[in-house]
Amino acid sequence: MRQLAVSLPYPFIEQCLKGLYLSYAIASRTTSRPALPRLVLMASCFVDLCAVDQEAAYRHAFVNIRQLAIHLRNAMQKATPEASRQVYNWQYINCLRLWAQVLCTQARSATAPLRQLVYPLVQVCLGTARLVPSIRHAPLRLQCARILNQISSELQVYIPVAPLLVEALQFAELSKTPRCATSDKPLDWATMLKVTATECSKRVYQEGLIAEALYLLAEHLHSLCASIALPEVVSRTVLALRTTAKSTQIIALQKRCKSLLAQMEGQASYVAQRRDAVEFALAGGNGNLVTERGVNSTPFGKWFGGERAHLHRAEAQRQQHADAIAAGVTAKSAQGRLPRVEQRAARRRSFENTVQSAAAVNY
Repeated sequence: MRQLAVSLPYPFIEQCLKGLYLSYAIASRTTSRPALPRLVLMASCFVDLCAVDQEAAYRHAFVNIRQLAIHLRNAMQKATPEASRQVYNWQYINCLRLWAQVLCTQARSATAPLRQLVYPLVQVCLGTARLVPSIRHAPLRLQCARILNQISSELQVYIPVAPLLVEALQFAELSKTPRCATSDKPLDWATMLKVTATECSKRVYQEGLIAEALYLLAEHLHSLCASIALPEVVSRTVLALRTTAKSTQIIALQKRCKSLLAQMEGQASYVAQRRDAVEFALAGGNGNLVTERGVNSTPFGKWFGGERAHLHRAEAQRQQHADAIAAGVTAKSAQGRLPRVEQRAARRRSFENTVQSAAAVNY
């Protein structure tokens, strides 16, 4: 497809971009663990095709991001369940993720045409995350936070992701002790958008929400840990986490908040010491005290590296488990079809024998 788009005249690239985007939108209506590799491959193909003609990619991105914004505006104005469902679905979230990947790849330069669409896309993601502020829709809020973290890290722009995640930790349900037991299976947060009212009170859901929200908050702070403004940026987040740790009765939330607070305060002190020792004007440069490679050598960078490695191992195990289940189902279905094939062959042989016997009698 990319070779055809490069070799054929101009109008063909427009048809390719439109066709691939519509195919991705149709395929992403539902998301499951076995379907994730296919969606990732389709998104990579679309991102690669956008690099062929950035002007054409800008036109398609502008139209489709505007359409996503219109859906969000209608949902905010009407405030009905039907209008909210136009936004709170996998197709909408996956389209947001797709355009975020396009911008992260093709809008790194300040003069790139697609750079102008970063702000509209960020506003759509923030509005989507806050459309229905309830613990039932917390997984969708986390999906939007992942998209925003990716944009912030790849394009080196500041996005206020911390308030989204702190609000997720301050739902009323998280201030009480969970009533259900711990015998439930762990949840796959990569394939969740919302849960039922009953599941909101389960320990496995609340502890999973706490772990995911605090990891995304740490990921957001990791992209800022080299900034000279870190002590001031994290001050409100530190106060909010302290308040959350004191007001909740969930032990896991208290421990994780205190752990992240210790790392944040340590990194803030580290940056403050480095900032006091500099001899150049803070207005010059890019506002970072260390290089991108040096971020991982900071106290917060080392701690977050271990957290990220643990998450990647868990994600790989979930994908392997899903692949194994899919392979087992395929093999089982093939084994189930085998007797039917043998039965059809037996009926065919019986019919042929009957025809041969009748022919012999007539002869």
